[in-house]
Amino acid sequence: MLLAFSAPASADTFGFPDPVVVDSPVTIAPPEVFASDGRPELPDGTPVGAISLPTRTVRGPQTITSRVSGVRFEGAVTVSAGGVLENSVVVGDGVTKQALVTILDGGTVQDSTVRPQNPGQHVDGVRMAGGTLQRTRISHVGDGIGLVRGTAVVDHNWVSDLVLLSPDPGRVNDHSHDDVIQIHGGAGHQISYNRLDAWFTTEFGAAGKPVTRNAAGVLTGGNPRFPNTQAMSAIMFNNITSFPEDLTVIGNWVAGGAAAFNFGGLGTGNSQPDYSLGIVANNTFTGDQGNHRNLAAIGNPLLPVAWFGNAYTDGSLAKIAKS
Repeated sequence: MLLAFSAPASADTFGFPDPVVVDSPVTIAPPEVFASDGRPELPDGTPVGAISLPTRTVRGPQTITSRVSGVRFEGAVTVSAGGVLENSVVVGDGVTKQALVTILDGGTVQDSTVRPQNPGQHVDGVRMAGGTLQRTRISHVGDGIGLVRGTAVVDHNWVSDLVLLSPDPGRVNDHSHDDVIQIHGGAGHQISYNRLDAWFTTEFGAAGKPVTRNAAGVLTGGNPRFPNTQAMSAIMFNNITSFPEDLTVIGNWVAGGAAAFNFGGLGTGNSQPDYSLGIVANNTFTGDQGNHRNLAAIGNPLLPVAWFGNAYTDGSLAKIAKS
């Protein structure tokens, strides 16, 4: 059988339908048109996204344990150890509030497109507990990529067009705070040669609308920073599950963001004498960060991180501003 996946054992408790496989060609609306001359390209010319239109649709949540190619997934996908998802499109079920793709340690997603059919609250792109994500196009989600734990490789991907939700109950200031990549913890992550566009889309959500409030002053809609459509950051460094350490963040092309790289949540690190966040080097910033104030990064000046070779597109050096 071409497809090697299974529905999670707990699927029925969440009311998901049984998986349905449709063996006929499928017409989709990906974020870019599949042109005859190739896929969308990164600044270095690397093609990203699904290689061709899927010929099958699978509905319902799936767990992938071996190689799967050429499928449109209308449900959340988990890629476990030994699983490889390639040349596929993941759009979700249009209802469930969760990451469209979860990659576990030993799993791989490559040459695929991740875009929800119904962008909405807590619909994120890819969540990783280890594993590898390569040459994948992610758009129209909350957070693009979340690194939860383990050791992950995020290489040559393109993430853009995040969705601002307002109001978004339970969030600080009652609106969503979206990042292209959010690091929650883990060690040894490699984030290399990606295109990270920290801008909100105006196609969906509230980014392109002025803020509105009720008589009590409570936010009822719109973008509190309108007309500024910058997302929070290209990479947010947090310590929700653990202090991230020994990272390699290299060669990324970064646009937008209130601050492109935000180290503020880490303070000075985990206080261990041998702690190091890792290497952040040779990244290129477009200079439109922080409302065009060239705010490439913010953080505590005592945070142990090797920062070098980072520059704006005009050649000037990018520095870490004190948070």
